Amino acid sequence: MKKLVSVILIAVLMMTAFVLPANANIIDYFYGDVTKDGKVDVMDATVISRHCARLITLEHIEYALADFNNDDAVSVLDATYIQMYLAKLIKHPRFNEWLEYYVEIEDIVIESYKGTPLLANKSIVFKVLFDEEYNVSDDKDAKYDYTFRGITDETYYKTYPHDISSYPSISWSFPSAGIYEITVKVYNGYWLGSYTYTKRFEVLPEYEFDGMRFVDYSHLGNYWMDYPQPPEGTTDIEYQSVVDCKYMDLKGGYGWSSKSERFVALIHTKEEYDNLFEIDNTEFDDEFFEEKSLVVAVSPGYEWHDYSPIMGLKTKDDVLYVDVAYLNNSPYEGVELPAAPTWYSYVSVDKADVEHIASVQRV
Repeated sequence: MKKLVSVILIAVLMMTAFVLPANANIIDYFYGDVTKDGKVDVMDATVISRHCARLITLEHIEYALADFNNDDAVSVLDATYIQMYLAKLIKHPRFNEWLEYYVEIEDIVIESYKGTPLLANKSIVFKVLFDEEYNVSDDKDAKYDYTFRGITDETYYKTYPHDISSYPSISWSFPSAGIYEITVKVYNGYWLGSYTYTKRFEVLPEYEFDGMRFVDYSHLGNYWMDYPQPPEGTTDIEYQSVVDCKYMDLKGGYGWSSKSERFVALIHTKEEYDNLFEIDNTEFDDEFFEEKSLVVAVSPGYEWHDYSPIMGLKTKDDVLYVDVAYLNNSPYEGVELPAAPTWYSYVSVDKADVEHIASVQRV
């Protein structure tokens, strides 16, 4: 995967003599340019001297570049030769000779933000991973083009030319679920050729509220007058609190929902939970949902000390009424604080008590 080779070639041969692997590229450096800044200067001699004094350790590319006098060793002589070269006492001992480094892409890491599944209409991050000896800052002339092609939908084709001076990555979103393919093309200003790396991945459907057992209340506020009272003749349902905390205090296995910041939901299966909270959750598995269902309420606050727990469940006919309170435990009377948290409240119920429920309503 990693090859350091040194050959003396004239420029024309360097442009034509190599057939690169599909995922490899060549970078060349002048011998003596240990700092890889495009020139041989006193700083390079200083770095070599520090290496010889065991103050630093040169490895890989830098070590090879430090062999300025071409004696197959790195010593104080190399620093001395650089100083003599800079004083024009000698010519460059390795003139017209370059160290050529073959770089390979090992993988493209494809992930969403916060570890959620890859979903349609959500940002997905693509990070190019090179072999461990390569630093992208070594190749300041490199350019990266990203092409996204639909496999399920063959009409989808997008190309994004992207010059990157730091770590090569890009964020992208896709309009629909399906199988896609990313091709990263890397090329450099003075090489005629280029190299590519291709990887396929699957984008899952974005979760949609059904308006019945998953009801979005983002158009309403938190105050009690924003929601109706439950009707007469309801029956209380026993429940057990599972989660009552700010979003930032949630364990990672619970996930989060970017679909809405205020909703209530009745969840019967792991699949429903994972779709709503955009995670392959480790908290509520299929065994949990054999006998239990979850009622969840998500509510944003107005200030830091706000919280919105589920305070009760009632049912009448085929409707579940979810009593979600809006409370504040601020020790500072009349003082509001910024950065209001989103409150997550989950309760578990016996599935037998809610299997007949067709719709939920916040009260």
